[in-house]
Amino acid sequence: AYGKPGFARLQELFPAERQLLQTLPELDHYGARPEAHYAGPAYTLDHGQAVAWPDAPGKRILAYLHPSAALPHLLDILSRLGNASVICAVPGIDPALARQFAASSLHIANAPVRLDALLPDCALVVSAGSHGLTAAALLHGIPQLLLPAHVEQLMLATGIAQQGFGITLLPEQVEPRFADAVLHVLNTPDAGTAARAFAAGHAGASSAASIAQTVAFLESARR
Repeated sequence: AYGKPGFARLQELFPAERQLLQTLPELDHYGARPEAHYAGPAYTLDHGQAVAWPDAPGKRILAYLHPSAALPHLLDILSRLGNASVICAVPGIDPALARQFAASSLHIANAPVRLDALLPDCALVVSAGSHGLTAAALLHGIPQLLLPAHVEQLMLATGIAQQGFGITLLPEQVEPRFADAVLHVLNTPDAGTAARAFAAGHAGASSAASIAQTVAFLESARR
């Protein structure tokens, strides 16, 4: 337009001499970028309902799901795992569906839940792959089972699986493979070992540290 050549890529609209990203290289949707400054991820742990783990033996699983055609199947599997204590947050779930699958080992919350009391004792996080929850869980050394629902989540979930931090299931794989994937991540050490190594390598990372680094970076950019 206006006699100028067109852009080859949209990012050419926003040229920048320096890049600040509120994530970590391993969680960058586009892969690690040598020229970028990574401030670390920002997320919240203390918002939402305060819930307690069900009084059931076994490993503890936190699932963050959304209403979908596959949800009854997922809840059915989580309610029948055996030797597991499960909290499943499903904001907007139909109350009748929640009552149908509630069990002594499965607590179903109809709103977001606080993470600060749950992640330290959690053995597996199941989610769609939002950046905040995935980052918080990995920084606690927790392996992932990711069920991405859109492209941005898929990009992150693909990287998580490639780095060995867990398993990613595409929408068409969820129902046939979900049960086996849960048991695989829980009962084989590879993903847990990789997640704990990630957490150890980023021991100083936190939401507060990310905000502090972001402020310092922006202040330095003004000089």
